[in-house]
Amino acid sequence: MFAAQNALEELEVWIYESKTNRLIDPMGKAQPAGVKDLLAIQPDLAVFHAIYIPSFYKVTKALNVACIPYLIEPHGSLNRNAQAKSAIKKKLAHMLWIDRWLKGAKGIIFLCEEEREASRYPQIESAILPNTLSLVTVLEKETVETERAVRLMMLGRIAPRHKGLDRFLSALKALPTVEKGQIMVDIYGMGSKKNEEWVKAKIADLEGVNVRYLGPVFGEEKRKAYGQGGIFCMFSRSEGLPMTLYEASAAGLPLVVTEGSNRSDWVKSHKNGWVLYDRDQAEWGGKLAECIAAYREDPNGYRQKALKAAKSLPSWEEIAKESVKIYRKWCDERK
Repeated sequence: MFAAQNALEELEVWIYESKTNRLIDPMGKAQPAGVKDLLAIQPDLAVFHAIYIPSFYKVTKALNVACIPYLIEPHGSLNRNAQAKSAIKKKLAHMLWIDRWLKGAKGIIFLCEEEREASRYPQIESAILPNTLSLVTVLEKETVETERAVRLMMLGRIAPRHKGLDRFLSALKALPTVEKGQIMVDIYGMGSKKNEEWVKAKIADLEGVNVRYLGPVFGEEKRKAYGQGGIFCMFSRSEGLPMTLYEASAAGLPLVVTEGSNRSDWVKSHKNGWVLYDRDQAEWGGKLAECIAAYREDPNGYRQKALKAAKSLPSWEEIAKESVKIYRKWCDERK
């Protein structure tokens, strides 16, 4: 996004890292800097990425003194499910300064309509600016299943509650016995030692299902992992806009997502997978079995739908141009 925005004549984007006190110029060169250095470039508009960053408080005070408007991109942090995590700490933060900070913003930029609808601040003016893949590299050739067993794949941070690993493993446990022997499950990701030990223990206790925890994968290993998958699963309770869903779809994998993925509308509109609703959680074992059965009947059909959905994503250049319209709206209001 940074490169695509700075490629436009009408936009110049600098990045200020408030935690490390670094200022990154439009060419990508970083240097140590304080808030005074940030103000010295005379920005027309500031955009905060994330919510619960204490160092944002000092930056905001300086922007307000200089009469520089700001926007906020919460990246899923304002979703009701996300607010439920560490609820007491977040409630205290909101009372002390977060609520005033949000109300002082010109607007909030959400990643998708689902994130906006799930926000606890629907009254604040907002806009939509999505993420996308840097390059949609897809499997163009027809895919033929060489084995009857269907391989399920989950990739993400090993966070049992946030990423819904507990719900995923419960759904696997609740699968009909006949289905358990006809699937393989690969879980990729990195987490704390405690969480990694948790997932290993849960897998060891899961009878009748071939489940492997394979740790983190990056780069070429990650591409190969997608290439070996059959169905990509995301059981998260809350997400901003998970890029792994786009990556999996671009690799030709249909998706099984929960409401918390924030991409259920995209999956439904492109028919590149299935949606599991929270209200049906007690029945997820049976519903997951239905997804597997449907995929087994037409694996190539579902893979082609996944590829088509990935190709429908906007480019970074298109998103950058849209960002100019959004930023200019609030900059014009300043004038």
